[in-house]
Amino acid sequence: MQTHDYRATGALLLERVTPVIEALFGAFALNALPSDNGVASIARIAKHCDPQWKHIYDYLVRLAARLDVPFRDDGMHSMTSILRTLAAHFQVRHDDEWRQRIEHGVFEGPANLDVLFFLASRFNDGHNLLALTLEASWHDEQQKLFQCGGAGFFISQELRLSGASTDILHFGANLRKALLRGNVEECALLVAFETADLLAGISDQGLRKQVRLRVAEKLLSATSC
Repeated sequence: MQTHDYRATGALLLERVTPVIEALFGAFALNALPSDNGVASIARIAKHCDPQWKHIYDYLVRLAARLDVPFRDDGMHSMTSILRTLAAHFQVRHDDEWRQRIEHGVFEGPANLDVLFFLASRFNDGHNLLALTLEASWHDEQQKLFQCGGAGFFISQELRLSGASTDILHFGANLRKALLRGNVEECALLVAFETADLLAGISDQGLRKQVRLRVAEKLLSATSC
């Protein structure tokens, strides 16, 4: 039988591991590492450690009990219900971004690390989570062409970046075709779109605009290109 393997390891950069961190990331084989910088490792491994939202729900119900926050599991395993309960405890229910991302969120299947980071930022019990990093790889046991790959993720309050090896292959192939045709306009558009995607990861719109303008100035003034 053909099998696929997915493995990812990463780190939480924080002040300390707290009950909230244990609840949100405990299913990811959370392990506090000996470090002066405050680091905890996480992992996601197919068939062994692949947290789903139902697992996070169980952790959050236990967190509510640990915090002595009244919550009755009605048997529906509603993520929205437990999150609303904890949001009231941490006084974040009137946060605009909370309503956009959580009140209308879909919590089925694999747990999303970007959403978990957002929840940690709102449920801050002293962990002071700064950033989350993750490197992932996948492969097919038969080693078929294009059945191997990798990806990297960086998530913080200020910046969200992600990239997959497949994206680089597509970008390279398209840029090469444009170069072979001598189509300068198409080459410029491809590079511009790639740069725009990178800049879009900057959360602060004002800073994002300033950085975009400075990048344009740097490119125009560069003499080594």
